[in-house]
Amino acid sequence: MGMEIERKFRLDSAECLLRLMEEGLRVHEAMLCQVYTRIDKEAHERYRFDGMRVIKTCKRGKGLVREEWEEEVSYGAFEEALEAALGQPITKKRCTFKLQEHEACVDIFEKELAGLVVLEVEFASVGEAQEFSLPPFLQEVAVEVTEDERYKNHALALRGLPSETVDVKELLLRASRGEMDVTQLRAVMPSYDALRVIFAHLYAKIIFHKDAYVQEKANEHLHQFRVNIRKTRSLLQSLPELFDEGIADRFIKGFKVLASQTNAKRDLDVFGEYLDTCTPSGAIALHVAKSRENEDEKISLALADPSCIALLQEWRMVLEDDEGFFRGKSSGLAYRTMGAVALKARMETLAMKMKKLNETRPLELFHRVRIEFKRLRYLLEYFEPHFSSKPMKEAIKKAKAMQETFGLLQDRDVQLGVLDALEHHPSFCEDVESVAALEKLRESLRYEIYALRLRILSKKKALVRDLRACTPLLERYLVNL
Repeated sequence: MGMEIERKFRLDSAECLLRLMEEGLRVHEAMLCQVYTRIDKEAHERYRFDGMRVIKTCKRGKGLVREEWEEEVSYGAFEEALEAALGQPITKKRCTFKLQEHEACVDIFEKELAGLVVLEVEFASVGEAQEFSLPPFLQEVAVEVTEDERYKNHALALRGLPSETVDVKELLLRASRGEMDVTQLRAVMPSYDALRVIFAHLYAKIIFHKDAYVQEKANEHLHQFRVNIRKTRSLLQSLPELFDEGIADRFIKGFKVLASQTNAKRDLDVFGEYLDTCTPSGAIALHVAKSRENEDEKISLALADPSCIALLQEWRMVLEDDEGFFRGKSSGLAYRTMGAVALKARMETLAMKMKKLNETRPLELFHRVRIEFKRLRYLLEYFEPHFSSKPMKEAIKKAKAMQETFGLLQDRDVQLGVLDALEHHPSFCEDVESVAALEKLRESLRYEIYALRLRILSKKKALVRDLRACTPLLERYLVNL
């Protein structure tokens, strides 16, 4: 066992390395990748690979002085650590040198931690550490963070960059222009800030596609309008107490009404795509085309209605709230913690509902499970980059594949419903050719529905197991609740 005595400084950039080399210091560079398999109040366990060796390190304590144990282990042990890692692996370039006869290094972080540069200086005693003073040229660009736990490597792995390094106003501005990179949403950001950025990005796309659809009547614009409305509503449902309960409930209901006004058109579009894959009678194709045109006119009127315009303007006002007036009880949670809470709840619900499915259950129950998959998918779109363990990735991969199967099942059932409505339409009642074509299509759809149900049930057990295996992994991120 040894004692680690070091001081740590955050630098504004890595340019100081040029000055150090100008001073004649020999700088050695190495790329490091390290992961943590234990992070708690008692100790931290780390595996570090430098391209040649793997060193396992255990540390106890905080601040200036910490106990430390080290041992060299196999690369196989490092691979196992990667699978069991807490948070993100840390990748950085380490530049080591002597600074006033003390061992020192500058770490230049990459990937999720890009932009962070840290100087560490090691000492033989507490007295040396207390007497040490940085050279003047370093004092100009350095802020000491020795006692700031947010800059410890284990904290960076678990929570990402401290929020002070994130310009929320800039992110909101870019999101309002339709620009957003989810990797810029740091794990430690307050959820209220991070999710407002996400919602602002969705809002920008809602407005763009709404206006474009009204002008062009293009199906793709209507599809994107629906998708972003659904994402917004789903996230509001999956992230309880992010906003004030009354505010969240108002927009959950409002967006449901708005989306429902486009459902008939969506069903007809899905049916039209299905007709493109077969050879229906001309009467069926003509009737569907005319119905789609009628729905386009209805939707355009609905989107121009004052109630729709008012709802979207009110939502924009909520998203522009920098004072926290609309905050809910959970708005202060870190972004990654909020994601862990939401994903854990969604996966547990999904596993429970999946387990209840069997051969005798009506299609309506399968469709309810499909909605749970869709809600999980929307959460993963914004939170998945912050959860990197192998079991999580495997469960996510299987869930995405299963969601596609549920989507096909929903589409085929919708198409069957459209056929039933067509059969009772006056224009088809005495058209023998069209009735025969409808019956042929119906039989084909019934067979596909049967096959899709069997496919889902055959893979149900494995997916439920994988979803439940994610619960303890997500619980690791709930330590600050």
